[in-house]
Amino acid sequence: MKYVLMAMIFTASAAQAERLTFPQYAALVEKYAAAQRLDPNMIWAVMGRESSGNPNALSHKNARGLMQIIPPTAARMGVNPKYLYHPEPNLIAGTRYLRFLCNRYPDRNHPTGCNMDLVLAGYNAGEGAVDKYRGIPPYAETRAYVKNVKYRYARLSKNSVLMAAAYVQPSPAKSAVKLKTENVAVAAETAKAVPVAMKRRHEAWDVFQEF
Repeated sequence: MKYVLMAMIFTASAAQAERLTFPQYAALVEKYAAAQRLDPNMIWAVMGRESSGNPNALSHKNARGLMQIIPPTAARMGVNPKYLYHPEPNLIAGTRYLRFLCNRYPDRNHPTGCNMDLVLAGYNAGEGAVDKYRGIPPYAETRAYVKNVKYRYARLSKNSVLMAAAYVQPSPAKSAVKLKTENVAVAAETAKAVPVAMKRRHEAWDVFQEF
């Protein structure tokens, strides 16, 4: 019954599919999805929920642009916060952060290679909150955010099974061991995710030399 209901919702919302991506940014999304080894549909799903494709979006938490990046996160990702209202540097920051979170919370059984629940929770509430609660934090906003973005991703992927998939909170003991093991490899995996620097002049603030 659960799968039948999800399939009905999937069909009923077909008219909304066209609004899940924004053609004017397609080339940039493909470029940085490839650079950070991400599923483009994940980027589209996050962008759709965060800004609906508005490069000038600003939240009450000072998150800016297409991927709604706050200045401290932009700086952590090697992007000058001054340029967060520009689509390309904003996407650089957002995709680098998604890759960082995917490295931190991997899931080889998921099409993205990431634990989508934890990655999206981290994107919304910060990886510190995910680690603290050893799962999706008990924040209504974050839980609604995870469901919304997963739904968008499933729509883009045309996968009703992903839409019906539910998050299972891991037991504290197992989760603690898993997070500890994964965090040991974060630094090495993050380094691998950064593309080789191109042979051209880069902006002084671009520490990863991509932009």
